[in-house]
Amino acid sequence: MTSAVTSPPAAARARKLVGERRRDGTNGGHEHVESDAANSPVTKTAAEDQRTATESRKKRRRPSA
Repeated sequence: MTSAVTSPPAAARARKLVGERRRDGTNGGHEHVESDAANSPVTKTAAEDQRTATESRKKRRRPSA
């Protein structure tokens, strides 16, 4: 059997998917956010603007004839 057919021993032991990163046995986790910042009106407005920005750009485009 050739080495190209088998997976690297380290990857086989870790049981990771391609591109997956783990830290200290966890896969990600929650980012720390200040208690008043998570649901602040500024954060909500910024998220809403970001969400609708792409949609408004799509409306301006016209089909080519």
